[in-house]
Amino acid sequence: MRYAIYFMPAVEAPLWQFGSSVLGYDAASGEDCAFPSGTGIAPDDWRSMTQAPRQYGFHATLKAPFELRDASARVPLLASMQAFANSWQSFVLADVEVVALGAFLALSPTRPSAPLQALADACVREFDDFRAPLDPVDLARRQASAANERQRENVTDWGYPYVFRDFKFHMTLTGALGHGPRQEMLETLRGLYAPIQKPLQIDGFALFAQPSRAERFKVVERFTFGQ
Repeated sequence: MRYAIYFMPAVEAPLWQFGSSVLGYDAASGEDCAFPSGTGIAPDDWRSMTQAPRQYGFHATLKAPFELRDASARVPLLASMQAFANSWQSFVLADVEVVALGAFLALSPTRPSAPLQALADACVREFDDFRAPLDPVDLARRQASAANERQRENVTDWGYPYVFRDFKFHMTLTGALGHGPRQEMLETLRGLYAPIQKPLQIDGFALFAQPSRAERFKVVERFTFGQ
């Protein structure tokens, strides 16, 4: 069993419906859902382009997938997340757009946010005692994805390369795409996002769980900040 601590919008929010439909999977219900219609992109093409992020559900990573150091620690982890959420206040990201991040597309803020960086940093540190050391396969895989020595040290110390100075908030919408499909999908997703585009309220986070590597992540519980 792997767990991850992710930002996700409230399930009733239009943004959750948007992201889930783009991926064809609702991680709150654990069910497939229909891809957007009327875009000129066939469902099979949607399915192919979103295969990789569908495994994780619509989210932004705050604490990357990990196994528990103590297999019985799920309840203490949930309690710790609730206490953390109670002590944290919500904030807003003013400018979030559909952008290309290398070969894939994601929702990402266009300017730095000090509260967002502080939240991400705190999540990495606060919940690390629950994380089991990476097994050799995962360690090698994450080390291979690191771009520099600092990121390799992040993997060694925190289990993931993209933390602290290397953190970038993003809500992945596609897998890696070639230039032509990427440009077409970028225009399509921007058009679909435009009717609901507004400042993004960072008002909570959630625990996701993946029973096995062959299965998808699903929401365990979402916690609202400041409650």
